[in-house]
Amino acid sequence: MWDIVTGKLVCSHSHSSGGFNGQMAWSPDGTMIASANAGDIELWDPWSGRRIARLPGYLGDAHWSSVAMAWSPDGSQLAFGAYRSSITNQPGYGVYIKDILSRETAAFYGGHTRITTAVSWSPDGRYVASACGEKDVHVWDAQTGQLVEHYHGHSDAVGTLAWSPVDNIVASGSADHTVQLWVPGEGLIRSYQGHSELIRSVAWSHNGKYLASASADTTVQTWEAETGQLISTYRGHNTWVDAVAWSPDDNLLASSSYGVQLSDSMSGETVASYGEPAEVNVIELSPDGQLMASAASGTIQLWNASTGAQYFTYQRQDNYIPALAWSPSGHAIASSNTLTQVVEGHTRCSGQIHIWSTDESTRGELLKSWECHEDMVVDIAWSPDGARLATASFDKTIQLWHSQTGTQAGTCSHAARVSALAWSPDGTYIASSDINGSVYIWQAHTLQLLTTYEGPGCMEDLCWSPDGQFIATGHLDGSLCIWNTATQQLAWQRATSKQRLAAVAWSPDGRHIASGAWDHTLKVWEATNGQLISIYEHSAIVRDVLWHHDNQHLAAASDGVYTWPF
Repeated sequence: MWDIVTGKLVCSHSHSSGGFNGQMAWSPDGTMIASANAGDIELWDPWSGRRIARLPGYLGDAHWSSVAMAWSPDGSQLAFGAYRSSITNQPGYGVYIKDILSRETAAFYGGHTRITTAVSWSPDGRYVASACGEKDVHVWDAQTGQLVEHYHGHSDAVGTLAWSPVDNIVASGSADHTVQLWVPGEGLIRSYQGHSELIRSVAWSHNGKYLASASADTTVQTWEAETGQLISTYRGHNTWVDAVAWSPDDNLLASSSYGVQLSDSMSGETVASYGEPAEVNVIELSPDGQLMASAASGTIQLWNASTGAQYFTYQRQDNYIPALAWSPSGHAIASSNTLTQVVEGHTRCSGQIHIWSTDESTRGELLKSWECHEDMVVDIAWSPDGARLATASFDKTIQLWHSQTGTQAGTCSHAARVSALAWSPDGTYIASSDINGSVYIWQAHTLQLLTTYEGPGCMEDLCWSPDGQFIATGHLDGSLCIWNTATQQLAWQRATSKQRLAAVAWSPDGRHIASGAWDHTLKVWEATNGQLISIYEHSAIVRDVLWHHDNQHLAAASDGVYTWPF
């Protein structure tokens, strides 16, 4: 918690049961904070840091994994989304309402088919609106749990909701890049289309006159609710913005990505910045194993892989760098970033690829750069012969490029946003994954789709085994899956974490698999049967992992780069 006047950290709290998943909410009277990790809801005194109450992860036969939460207007109840796995192993999704004083369940709505991603109360406390990452919004009675209405206005997944504090109007933000205002029982009254990427958070001003929307296009936009007119755009973040909130007097907006920014709600000017950590999001080992490249806060750095000594820093880029890839020859590094432009008052995103020299005489020189895709480039991979680059994007496409010229060699499409890709070791195939949980296998030269695998939900990362016989995939729900490429069947699956599995990496000898997760752990698994071998604890999210060539050391990207003996 930060003092907005001094910018100093006032206090910090840690969950007793593990990693924190980023969901929290102040009680209406400001006396408590509710926070969630993968299995628990905890209530805190914000000033002393004392835990007031805990709603544990195991209550009877239910495993609760909270993703969204909201206090009732009078502060007497807390609504939160949960995944409920019963003793009969039949999964169920829905929203629980817990009474704060009695800790008893006051109501349950079980109409969702996925984990709840957004919850919001009506200002009179009679109804709850909720969404589960699909195109519709459910409105239901907070006392009975009975469905009142389905809203079907969006064309893609709804991820955030906010009920007007003064009117019977719901704001819903979606992956279709829109914020829609609608009245339950009446329908759409306005659609705001100023963003170029998915909407991650929406918030009403306390007087109900304005809305703020935070997007993966890196902006926070303030606009007038009655007319949809844009008031201001805040551009102080260099990656997607996860959350936005108004100050009590409506003069300021707080928004968060890797840190918290305070801005003037009307002018969009920066007021203050808090806790902007240099979290490392990607690491890559050079082909000879001598150097490691890392990306954090728009900067690429090279390190001595053995000693950890800093070797070289490339010129800072303006935006977040989601992907790095070392060329097979070791003479170049490819990186991606996101360009944002304002066109006719709307923010538009596109991807950009940079090729940097790593040679002694020209190290740091930008060899080539080109624009690509119509959205963020989330992964890059060189073909084993170095002749081509493959790029994966949130625009649902994979594109191939001639690495020497930067000219396009081909493109193919997924049905959903692409999350990762990898060439087979012999360069014959490309595997790619998406947020729907599908793996596509393409013939690398023709981009002909050969087959697909359907995994347990949104995929975060994938990699081939060194012999090309298996593919490992990491999933949003913490699952690690191993696929046999010959039989096209699932070889085995393990629940590695209660939180997002962000990265997977196969050891060079093919015997082990490393996984990095949002629960702050790096884990090593036996590749043949999924037996857990080792756990390495970190103090922050593990976003990427790799093996050294000797099979005896691992590296993890977290709040720094860590090397571990194995």
